[in-house]
Amino acid sequence: MRRRRSRKQRGLIIAIDGPAGSGKSTTAKLVAKRLGYLYIDTGAMYRALTLKALQLGLDLNDSGALSKLADNTKIKLVQHEDGVRTYLDGSDVSEQIRHPEVTRSVGPVCSVRHVRRVLVRQQQELGRDGGVVMEGRDIGTVVFPSADLKVYLDASIRERAKRRYLQLKAEGRVTSMEVLEQEIAQRDMQDMSRRESPLRMAKDAVLIDTTAQTIEEQVDEVIALAREVIRGQRRWRVKTENTFYRFSWHFCRTLFRVLFRLTVEGEGNVIRRDGVILASNHLSLLDPPVIGTATVRELNYLAKKELFEYPILKQIITRLNAMPVDRGGVDRVALRRVTGLLRNGQAVLLFPEGTRSEDGSLGRARTGVGMVAVKSGKPIVPISISGTRKAYRCLLGLDKIRVRFGKPIFPERLKLTGNRRKDYQLITDEVMNRIRKLQGGSVRR
Repeated sequence: MRRRRSRKQRGLIIAIDGPAGSGKSTTAKLVAKRLGYLYIDTGAMYRALTLKALQLGLDLNDSGALSKLADNTKIKLVQHEDGVRTYLDGSDVSEQIRHPEVTRSVGPVCSVRHVRRVLVRQQQELGRDGGVVMEGRDIGTVVFPSADLKVYLDASIRERAKRRYLQLKAEGRVTSMEVLEQEIAQRDMQDMSRRESPLRMAKDAVLIDTTAQTIEEQVDEVIALAREVIRGQRRWRVKTENTFYRFSWHFCRTLFRVLFRLTVEGEGNVIRRDGVILASNHLSLLDPPVIGTATVRELNYLAKKELFEYPILKQIITRLNAMPVDRGGVDRVALRRVTGLLRNGQAVLLFPEGTRSEDGSLGRARTGVGMVAVKSGKPIVPISISGTRKAYRCLLGLDKIRVRFGKPIFPERLKLTGNRRKDYQLITDEVMNRIRKLQGGSVRR
């Protein structure tokens, strides 16, 4: 019987997924180098098969021909001193597979079920013993759903097009940003809508938005996550220097899980670093502490100024990062504080409705969340919370408190008008629509 080795002994299986241009390849290579692991570029395998199909003049819409091609093609990834090289039927094609024609044509090849099954088996064989960093679009969901660490990298289409433009320019190839943006958007649509292994974030993956990050920052973040896993640290541990907040977080999380059967979905959608806005429906005074304990991010939040009139309560909520807000109109002081925190890389919890719902239904939202998003330039994570309005039912075992985190909304990726007031409303409406969808069922990724 084969003896199972520990993660530290065998090395981790690290899965890095994400759309084209999000930084997967460079990040994965450097992470593998720093950890002494094997780097496996699964995309190179699909590109190699696409290259062969183009060389043979095959119809890329003929799934039968592509399936036969996959069965009769040998693709190898070989570690060299200068990195991993891709071999197609014994020939090194590492440069040819990066040609724009291959990039434009790889989508249909990736969509063929039999092709994916053939290559997935090869990928699983390469990584089964651990000590690998594997990147692609379905590593954490299909190839290695039990990977030790799953990371999902993402970035705006504009930023991804810019990266591709600079890469092609360095290679002496001329193209326009507009064309690249269209190609990337089309590739995203193909990857996310294909029937076989669509691009999506794994349920237990950690989301890293790389739009404003350097490669070094991306690598450092993945390495830090990997070391936590190697040391056996729990992922559910808030990171803060605020001792009172940390103690309250652990106490409340245990309390809510035991008494109210707290369940959390999609916490990986909360960006771990950089500023982020968390926007939730509002049912009860329990909402802020429940949401605060449902994520490992240290949160800042607004509370009506009347609560700060009581000295003891003021001392407690202030130490828990609460800030007073005048709900009678636009509180410019609170707005400046919130945008300042976001720009400094902190997380802020907002309730778009402004006040608690009387009947539990989703009310009409003010445009404050849209205003904060525009002024700070930070993404918004929509949240659906349920069960807190009648928490006594949870105590009786009739219900449970649920917190669902949705995928981040990046304002720059929406079709904004340039008119600030209209854009505030547009962003707020999108947030409320996402919250409404989350209320309808499990988090969709």
